Amino acid sequence: KKIISLGLIVVLFLCSTGSVFADQEEVTTETKTLLETDELTIHQTTEAFEYLTSFRSYLDYYGDGEILVRAQTMTSEDVDSISTKAYLQRYDEDRGVWINVGNVFDSQENTDYSRANKTYTVDVGYNYRVFSIHSVENGSTTESATSATKGTYIY
Repeated sequence: KKIISLGLIVVLFLCSTGSVFADQEEVTTETKTLLETDELTIHQTTEAFEYLTSFRSYLDYYGDGEILVRAQTMTSEDVDSISTKAYLQRYDEDRGVWINVGNVFDSQENTDYSRANKTYTVDVGYNYRVFSIHSVENGSTTESATSATKGTYIY
Protein backbone atom coordinates (compact mmCIF):
# COMPACT_ATOMS: atom_id res chain seq x y z
CA LYS A 1 0.00 0.00 0.00
CA LYS A 2 2.85 2.43 0.80
CA ILE A 3 4.49 1.86 -2.60
CA ILE A 4 1.20 2.42 -4.46
CA SER A 5 0.48 5.56 -2.40
CA LEU A 6 3.99 6.90 -3.02
CA GLY A 7 3.67 6.21 -6.74
CA LEU A 8 0.32 8.00 -6.87
CA ILE A 9 1.80 11.02 -5.07
CA VAL A 10 4.72 11.15 -7.52
CA VAL A 11 2.35 10.96 -10.52
CA LEU A 12 0.12 13.70 -9.07
CA PHE A 13 3.17 15.89 -8.42
CA LEU A 14 4.47 15.43 -11.96
CA CYS A 15 1.05 16.23 -13.42
CA SER A 16 0.69 19.39 -11.34
CA THR A 17 4.16 20.71 -12.20
CA GLY A 18 3.87 19.92 -15.92
CA SER A 19 1.76 23.00 -16.61
CA VAL A 20 4.06 25.23 -14.57
CA PHE A 21 7.02 24.38 -16.79
CA ALA A 22 5.13 24.45 -20.12
CA ASP A 23 7.08 26.34 -22.73
CA GLN A 24 5.69 29.30 -24.66
CA GLU A 25 4.91 27.21 -27.75
CA GLU A 26 2.57 24.98 -25.75
CA VAL A 27 0.78 27.99 -24.28
CA THR A 28 0.43 29.56 -27.72
CA THR A 29 -0.92 26.34 -29.23
CA GLU A 30 -3.48 26.04 -26.44
CA THR A 31 -4.49 29.66 -26.88
CA LYS A 32 -4.97 29.27 -30.65
CA THR A 33 -7.41 26.44 -29.94
CA LEU A 34 -9.48 28.79 -27.81
CA LEU A 35 -9.78 31.36 -30.61
CA GLU A 36 -12.65 29.45 -32.20
CA THR A 37 -15.30 28.35 -29.72
CA ASP A 38 -19.01 27.79 -29.95
CA GLU A 39 -19.84 29.48 -26.65
CA LEU A 40 -21.10 33.04 -26.22
CA THR A 41 -19.52 33.32 -22.77
CA ILE A 42 -16.62 35.00 -21.02
CA HIS A 43 -13.37 33.05 -20.95
CA GLN A 44 -10.76 34.17 -18.46
CA THR A 45 -7.99 32.09 -16.99
CA THR A 46 -8.09 31.88 -13.21
CA GLU A 47 -4.68 30.55 -12.23
CA ALA A 48 -2.48 32.52 -9.84
CA PHE A 49 0.50 34.38 -11.29
CA GLU A 50 3.67 35.84 -9.83
CA TYR A 51 3.53 39.11 -11.84
CA LEU A 52 0.28 39.23 -13.83
CA THR A 53 -2.39 40.92 -11.69
CA SER A 54 -5.09 42.16 -14.06
CA PHE A 55 -6.10 41.37 -17.63
CA ARG A 56 -9.33 42.32 -19.35
CA SER A 57 -11.07 42.59 -22.72
CA TYR A 58 -13.68 45.19 -23.65
CA LEU A 59 -16.00 45.81 -26.60
CA ASP A 60 -17.63 49.24 -26.83
CA TYR A 61 -20.39 49.84 -29.42
CA TYR A 62 -21.13 53.39 -30.58
CA GLY A 63 -23.83 52.63 -33.17
CA ASP A 64 -23.75 52.51 -36.98
CA GLY A 65 -21.40 49.49 -36.83
CA GLU A 66 -18.62 51.39 -35.01
CA ILE A 67 -16.84 49.23 -32.41
CA LEU A 68 -13.94 50.06 -30.11
CA VAL A 69 -11.82 47.00 -29.27
CA ARG A 70 -9.92 47.41 -25.99
CA ALA A 71 -7.76 45.13 -23.85
CA GLN A 72 -5.32 45.74 -21.03
CA THR A 73 -2.69 43.82 -19.11
CA MET A 74 -1.25 44.86 -15.74
CA THR A 75 1.45 43.47 -13.46
CA SER A 76 2.35 43.94 -9.80
CA GLU A 77 5.66 45.62 -10.70
CA ASP A 78 7.69 46.71 -13.72
CA VAL A 79 8.64 43.68 -15.86
CA ASP A 80 11.05 43.10 -18.75
CA SER A 81 8.19 42.95 -21.29
CA ILE A 82 4.42 43.00 -21.20
CA SER A 83 2.09 42.59 -24.17
CA THR A 84 -1.58 42.57 -25.08
CA LYS A 85 -3.02 41.15 -28.31
CA ALA A 86 -6.74 41.67 -28.84
CA TYR A 87 -8.72 39.92 -31.58
CA LEU A 88 -12.05 41.21 -32.84
CA GLN A 89 -14.12 38.12 -33.61
CA ARG A 90 -17.46 37.60 -35.37
CA TYR A 91 -19.64 34.61 -34.57
CA ASP A 92 -20.23 32.36 -37.60
CA GLU A 93 -23.73 30.90 -37.07
CA ASP A 94 -23.35 28.32 -39.84
CA ARG A 95 -20.14 26.80 -38.44
CA GLY A 96 -20.75 27.61 -34.77
CA VAL A 97 -17.31 29.22 -34.26
CA TRP A 98 -15.73 32.62 -33.64
CA ILE A 99 -13.82 33.98 -36.66
CA ASN A 100 -11.03 36.57 -36.37
CA VAL A 101 -11.90 39.72 -38.34
CA GLY A 102 -9.26 42.07 -36.90
CA ASN A 103 -6.61 42.45 -34.24
CA VAL A 104 -4.53 45.01 -32.42
CA PHE A 105 -1.24 44.48 -30.57
CA ASP A 106 0.68 46.44 -27.94
CA SER A 107 4.04 45.57 -26.35
CA GLN A 108 5.95 47.54 -23.72
CA GLU A 109 9.27 47.11 -21.90
CA ASN A 110 10.26 47.89 -18.31
CA THR A 111 6.77 48.86 -17.20
CA ASP A 112 3.71 47.34 -15.51
CA TYR A 113 1.03 48.15 -18.10
CA SER A 114 0.07 47.35 -21.69
CA ARG A 115 -3.06 48.57 -23.47
CA ALA A 116 -4.27 47.74 -26.98
CA ASN A 117 -7.20 49.50 -28.62
CA LYS A 118 -8.52 50.08 -32.10
CA THR A 119 -11.77 51.27 -33.67
CA TYR A 120 -13.48 49.20 -36.38
CA THR A 121 -16.54 49.66 -38.54
CA VAL A 122 -18.19 46.25 -38.85
CA ASP A 123 -21.13 44.70 -40.66
CA VAL A 124 -24.29 44.88 -38.58
CA GLY A 125 -26.49 41.87 -37.85
CA TYR A 126 -23.79 39.71 -36.24
CA ASN A 127 -22.48 38.88 -32.78
CA TYR A 128 -18.97 40.18 -32.07
CA ARG A 129 -16.58 39.75 -29.18
CA VAL A 130 -13.03 40.60 -28.16
CA PHE A 131 -10.65 37.74 -27.34
CA SER A 132 -7.28 38.74 -25.87
CA ILE A 133 -3.94 37.15 -25.05
CA HIS A 134 -2.01 38.76 -22.21
CA SER A 135 1.71 37.95 -21.82
CA VAL A 136 4.47 38.89 -19.39
CA GLU A 137 8.19 38.09 -19.37
CA ASN A 138 10.43 38.92 -16.44
CA GLY A 139 13.83 37.26 -16.13
CA SER A 140 13.26 33.54 -16.74
CA THR A 141 9.55 33.74 -15.89
CA THR A 142 6.91 33.82 -18.65
CA GLU A 143 3.22 34.16 -17.83
CA SER A 144 0.30 34.13 -20.26
CA ALA A 145 -3.46 34.45 -19.82
CA THR A 146 -6.55 34.90 -21.97
CA SER A 147 -9.77 36.84 -21.58
CA ALA A 148 -12.83 37.49 -23.73
CA THR A 149 -16.00 39.53 -23.68
CA LYS A 150 -19.45 38.05 -24.09
CA GLY A 151 -20.83 38.13 -27.59
CA THR A 152 -22.52 41.45 -28.41
CA TYR A 153 -25.12 41.68 -31.16
CA ILE A 154 -24.37 44.66 -33.39
CA TYR A 155 -27.50 46.15 -34.96
